[in-house]
Amino acid sequence: MAQQVAARTAAWLSGIGLRIPPPTIQQMPNLDVLGPGYVGAQAYVDPQGRQIIANAANVRIWAGLQQRMRGRARRPMSAEAMDQVGALNHELIHTGSKSLATQTPDQRFWEEGITEAVSADVLPAALRQLYGARGGRNFYKDARYTGSFPGRVKSIRQMSVYATGAGKWNDRAARVWRRDLANADADQRAQMMAAVNAIRAQR
Repeated sequence: MAQQVAARTAAWLSGIGLRIPPPTIQQMPNLDVLGPGYVGAQAYVDPQGRQIIANAANVRIWAGLQQRMRGRARRPMSAEAMDQVGALNHELIHTGSKSLATQTPDQRFWEEGITEAVSADVLPAALRQLYGARGGRNFYKDARYTGSFPGRVKSIRQMSVYATGAGKWNDRAARVWRRDLANADADQRAQMMAAVNAIRAQR
């Protein structure tokens, strides 16, 4: 069931302008066994971008989202379930990255910030359109919501304002720029970020 939820979510993300391939989910009892770098991790995408490897607990929650996708859930959506929608979105956006296998440490650093920033951008619409969720935290308007990589997300939001001349980080032009950054390959990302640095240097 988690596979079906991921596939429908990937199709939805593609429909709003992100380039997400059909996903495959692999379940593990606990990612901590992979080494110190995975302690506390919920999921990750393999370097080729072909599989989402996730903790069994996360996969169970994702599978449980299928009933809500079908409109059969009777209870309000919990904060944990909302967070897991965001986590699934994050990993799916990673699968659309064109350079996971060859990224330098610096590129990987920004990969997480870009992915989480875009995941936060699309989360309110995903909750509403895929799950019929109402109320809860207003992720879109709340600048405090920056997910798992707050410093990087804030930096990406600031870059998008510089790049577009938008009045605010959540203006449409800024959000489209962040989406385009997520879709870009490594060279295109470098060019987009260099252009922002040039604008900053002139101010």
